[in-house]
Amino acid sequence: MLPKKNGYEISQSFIKQNVPIIFLTAKDSVTDKVKGLKLGADDYIVKPFESMELLARIEVVLRRTGKFSDIFEYRNIKVDFAKREVFKNNEKIEMTAQEFELLKVLIQNKNLALSREKLLESAWGYDYYGDTRTVDMHIQRLRKKLSWDDIIVTVYKYGYDGFDIDFEPGYISSGNLVLQNDRVEIFVEELGKRLGPMSGTGKLLVVDGEPQKMPSSVGKYFDYFIVQAYSYFAYPPGDKDLNKRLNSTVKNFASVMTAEEVARNYIVAEDFERAGYATNGGATNFEDLEGNVMPALIGMARWQPLIDGKTMRKGGIGTYHMEYEYNNLPEYKWLRQGIQIMNPAKQ
Repeated sequence: MLPKKNGYEISQSFIKQNVPIIFLTAKDSVTDKVKGLKLGADDYIVKPFESMELLARIEVVLRRTGKFSDIFEYRNIKVDFAKREVFKNNEKIEMTAQEFELLKVLIQNKNLALSREKLLESAWGYDYYGDTRTVDMHIQRLRKKLSWDDIIVTVYKYGYDGFDIDFEPGYISSGNLVLQNDRVEIFVEELGKRLGPMSGTGKLLVVDGEPQKMPSSVGKYFDYFIVQAYSYFAYPPGDKDLNKRLNSTVKNFASVMTAEEVARNYIVAEDFERAGYATNGGATNFEDLEGNVMPALIGMARWQPLIDGKTMRKGGIGTYHMEYEYNNLPEYKWLRQGIQIMNPAKQ
């Protein structure tokens, strides 16, 4: 269910703009179906559903409303979806039914990174439990038949969760990419099509180091800002220093993000590589706003971001070389305490 408004109410604004509407819902009564269709929906699909059926219904709606073309052309390739035919240099290319389905899915999802599992689900139409290498085989066939390597680009899932940009312009010499804002913007925007909150892929895009020095327009592309809030850079380390760091990042991204959004994505990290820090929980002179002194990682966990007098929620804490804390008793003693402070276990 949707908060505040229901699907019927939301659909009205799109229908007024002549945008095709398909209801995808768990409401399966005849009354609900009739209501949706009478409101102007082009179709009504009840969960659960098969992905191939959904794609077919979308095609029908787009074709009926004139927003879908049966013909796709690129360079010397022409694809006729209605007749299920493919031509190269005006000569018909023989394709199996499965090759055509895979080609159609790739065209419909151009510029998106699709895993083997997603391609199997979309092009084969079922949850596949066998060898996903069958996708590789069909991709190779399509590339050979179409000579289309630059379009049929597949990014497979190797178990990663995302990508971390180590951005530290304050520590490098001139001439590097990070000192050229226009190129950084292009780089992040391209990554943002495949990773991060704007991509819809579920993959993380993170920047760590000095996010406050990133071009102001790119903040919205990141899931998290990991800040090297190392205690030996602050005099003294504490809440005041963290608030100062956060405020500089808020100001930098003010044109594209609210202060709350920046704070919620803001992760502060201590350096556990420094001698004695992993043993002691970071620097031992971290000071909160009340004057209490404690280990830095504990202080970071307790820290509540303060912007213009308003307390906000932070993204979390971290450490550089967390593995150095493994030898503590218990293992990862300080990280465990930090996590417990931020997310107390239920009793």
